[in-house]
Amino acid sequence: MKWWIRLAIAALVLLLFELLWLGRLERGGPPHANVDLAGGIPATFTLPRPASGEVPIFGLPEPAPLGSRPPAIVLVHGFSGDRMGLSPLARSIAEAGYAVLAIDVRGHGENRNSMGRGTGNNDGLVADIGHAVDFLRTSPHVDGSRISVGGHSMGAGASLAYGGRDSGLDALILIAGGGPLLGPQRPPNVLLLYAEDDPDFIKAGMTRVAGQLSGDAQLGIGENAGDFAKGTRVRLVEIPQTDHLSILIDDVTVMETVAWLDSISGVERASNARIEDPRLRAVQVGNLALTLLLPGLGIVLGRLAPRVAQTSSVRAGRRIGLFAAAFLVVLPLCAVPGAAEFLPLAVADSLVQLFAYAGVVVLAMLASRGDLALSSKTGRPLLALAVAGLGFAAIYAFTTPLNVAMHRLALGPERAVAFAMATLGLLPFCFGQGLLLRRGTTLQATLASVAGHVVLLAALVVGIVLEILPGVLGILLPILGGLLFSFELLATGIYAASRNIATIAVIESLWLAWFFAAVLPYVG
Repeated sequence: MKWWIRLAIAALVLLLFELLWLGRLERGGPPHANVDLAGGIPATFTLPRPASGEVPIFGLPEPAPLGSRPPAIVLVHGFSGDRMGLSPLARSIAEAGYAVLAIDVRGHGENRNSMGRGTGNNDGLVADIGHAVDFLRTSPHVDGSRISVGGHSMGAGASLAYGGRDSGLDALILIAGGGPLLGPQRPPNVLLLYAEDDPDFIKAGMTRVAGQLSGDAQLGIGENAGDFAKGTRVRLVEIPQTDHLSILIDDVTVMETVAWLDSISGVERASNARIEDPRLRAVQVGNLALTLLLPGLGIVLGRLAPRVAQTSSVRAGRRIGLFAAAFLVVLPLCAVPGAAEFLPLAVADSLVQLFAYAGVVVLAMLASRGDLALSSKTGRPLLALAVAGLGFAAIYAFTTPLNVAMHRLALGPERAVAFAMATLGLLPFCFGQGLLLRRGTTLQATLASVAGHVVLLAALVVGIVLEILPGVLGILLPILGGLLFSFELLATGIYAASRNIATIAVIESLWLAWFFAAVLPYVG
C-alpha cells in the first residue's frame, strides 16, 4: 500500500473520530439552547450549570427560584463574525456562574435581515441589542434587573452605542473595539480590552474612550478609575500575546470579564476564571486531520477526473510576472466601487470584482499568445465538472462541523444565492490562474501556484493601502491565506494524478465563493 493511501486512511479515521467527539462536546457543556428573538434575531442562550450538576440533554433546566437567578450578559460579535465564534467565551462565562445570550446581528450568521451597505450606522445593531436585552429582562432563567452587554470589534462599538441609551445596564465589556460616545447618558462601568497585536487605530480609539469616561486622558493600561456603585468604574487592559481574533479565546479575556462581573455582583472567587471549552482542542485536532487528508483526497479526485497532457513549464518567472501585472492593470478599474454591487455581500462584492477583472485579463493574455487551449487542458468537461462537485461536497461535509466553535459555514437561502453568484464571478480568475501558472511537473506547478497566491495576497494588501479595497479586509487576510494553503494541498494531489486544470479551477471557485458567502455580511 502506497504511503499516501496509508496517510489518507489514517487521517480520515482520525477526522471521523474527532467529529464524533466534537458532536458529543457540542451537545455537552453548560446548559444551552438556540432561541429566536423579536426582530428575527437568532441567539444562543447559555446558563450556568444547575446546583445539582445535571445538565439536561435537550433544552434548558427549570428556572431557579426567585432571588437565586444569575445575572446575564449579552454578547455581540464583530464584523463578519457570528455567535458561534463567541461560543467558547460564552460557555466559559457561563461556567463561572453567569447567563449569556449570544446573538447574530443583522447580516451575519443565521440572521436573515440585511445589514445594509451603510456599515458605519450603528442604529440597526443597537436595535438588535435592544431586542436581546428585552428578552433577558423577561426571562425566568435570569435576574432581569442585572444585565450587562459585551461585544467584540464592531460589536463593541454597537455595545458602547447601546450603553449610552439604556440606563438599566450594570456594565459594558468592550473587546478590541469601541467608538464615539454618542448616547444621551454615560455608559456604566466600562471594561475595555484590546489585543497586544491589535491595529494601532483600535488601541488608540479604546484608549481615547477610556480617557473620556474616566476623565483621565493618561489612564494607564491595567489601571482603574471610578466607582462601581456609582456606575463610573473604568478599566483599560492590553491582553498579551493575542491578536484581533485570538483575544476571544484567551484566558486573560475570560479572567478580566468574569472579575468585572464579579465586582458588580459582589462575588468573591477562589481562583481566576479561564477559557473552559474542550471543543477547541477537538477542533484543532480535527483541522490537523483534515489537513493531512487533503493531499490524498486530491489524488483520489485526480484519478476520477479526465487525465490531460502535461504542459511545459517554461519561463515560470515571466508567467508569475504577467499574473502580477494583471492585478496592476485592474486595480484602478476597481477604484470606484459599485460594478459588483449586485452581489449582496459586503467586501465580497469588491473582491469578486477584482478577481473577475484579473481573470479576464489573464485569459486575454493567454488567448493573445495562442495559449488558451481549454479543451486540451480540461478533457471531458462534464466529467471534470462532476468530479469538482464531488470534491467540494466532501470538503463541505468535513469542514462545516469542524467550525462549530469558530463560525457558521452552512448557507441559508439568501447566502446560497450569493454563493452561486460569487462562484460564477470567480471562475474566470481561477481558470486563468490555473492555465497560466499550473504547468510542468507537480513540483513546478505547485511552486508557481503558491507564488501566484502570494501575488494575490500582496495585491489585496496594495488595494487596502490605496483604499481601493475595504480596510476591514486586512483582518481577514490571514484566514484567506490559510484557506489558499489548504486548497493548494488538495490541488497538488489532483494535478499529480490528472493534470486537469478544470477540476482544480472549479473547486477553487466553489471553495472561495463558499468562504465569502458564509462569512461576509449579507447586505441584500
